[in-house]
Amino acid sequence: MRNHVCGMMGGSLILWVIFLPVCWAPVPGVVIDSSPKSSGIYIGSPSLAILLDDTYAASHDEFGPGSSEHTRAVTKVFISGDRGATWQQVATVLGQFWSTLFVHRGSLYLIGTWSHYGNLVIRRSDDARRTWTVPKDQQSGLLAEGRFHCAPVPVVLSAILKVKDRTPTIEGSALVVSARVLSRSQKRGNRPLEFRHGVPKFHPRDKKEM
Repeated sequence: MRNHVCGMMGGSLILWVIFLPVCWAPVPGVVIDSSPKSSGIYIGSPSLAILLDDTYAASHDEFGPGSSEHTRAVTKVFISGDRGATWQQVATVLGQFWSTLFVHRGSLYLIGTWSHYGNLVIRRSDDARRTWTVPKDQQSGLLAEGRFHCAPVPVVLSAILKVKDRTPTIEGSALVVSARVLSRSQKRGNRPLEFRHGVPKFHPRDKKEM
């Protein structure tokens, strides 16, 4: 490890390079997953949720030069039955990125994008988080097609809200995704959530605003 310190002596700029010993302290808490730097696959977008049976669920995606983030991103899902003391990987979800876990009426959901700047998608799991629905169309979780960006931000369950960025250009614009929560008598097939038109009205940012 090198620290660079600059100083002035006699009107000349002198650069000192100081070598300091590297001391790696243990990571606090429990490590759920890891990936070596040499793999070119890095861990991102961490998300946590607690299910109705007190099972903890965690997820993260993979990014970096060794990942498939730009084509069909990978998100891994883990569960803990002892409040986080130990963890077990239960699923590898293909086509999920920048995602948030949340619980609704006993089911576990993942909402995010298909890939880096990919379609906006949502998935549901009902079997201990091991299998997930596939967002093939608007009836199965494909909320909107386009170039979307987001992060694992909280979901507000009073109306199912999540902040997203839509990126039709490099500059992009912000929006909020919302859904009407259906009652049991209103459910359409296996859809307990109804996303109106897939995505709410989109208001491009005025380029004059800073």
